[in-house]
Amino acid sequence: MSVSVPLMDGVESRLDGAWVAAFEQAWTSHRLGSIAVGAVLTDSDGAVVAADRNRAGESEGPPGLLAGNRLAHAEVNVIARLGQAHPEGMSLLTTLQPCVLCAGACSYARVARVEYAGVDAAWDGVEQLHQASPVLVERAPAISWRDLGFWSVWAEAVPLSGVIRRYGLDGRVGRTYLAANAAMVDLATQIAGDEALPRLDLEAAVARWAERLARVAVTMPGESAP
Repeated sequence: MSVSVPLMDGVESRLDGAWVAAFEQAWTSHRLGSIAVGAVLTDSDGAVVAADRNRAGESEGPPGLLAGNRLAHAEVNVIARLGQAHPEGMSLLTTLQPCVLCAGACSYARVARVEYAGVDAAWDGVEQLHQASPVLVERAPAISWRDLGFWSVWAEAVPLSGVIRRYGLDGRVGRTYLAANAAMVDLATQIAGDEALPRLDLEAAVARWAERLARVAVTMPGESAP
């Protein structure tokens, strides 16, 4: 399974494997009015075990999952799909850097590894909180950024557009995004105003913004303002 989007100068940006499922989940979130984050759990062979998404903007969801509130994050919902099972060697792929809620959920579920595609400046470095407790040190997953190039820009910009649309940029969170990557905030603001975008599928939506996405540098981990 793969998704390819033509960029400038005839270059294509290709997304493969389990990441496609995560990005498809994130795009469904955006289309339904939630914050565009998707996550998948994979086994030790890289096969997708479960997939889900942020459902914060939706009034209801499947039994056992969260929807319609600020806790309805993608990582929480994909872990909830496992029920009481805690398979060893699981990895979690998420389109956006985990917040404190999601990092904690991964620790509680004993997820071994977490990879994220887009940096969330508001929560950058949250994994350091695990060092405060011996139990968390033992359970904490290895959290790392996966540079997916063009797709990492998309993974950061689209959920930020939802944050801007819903909450605005006032206060410390907004200042953090602006200090970390003002060009990304400008891009996300433009995406937030694109009312036709949610009617498109993922490939068409990314292609619609490909030229502008290619001109914005991804935020690097550690670039957030102190």
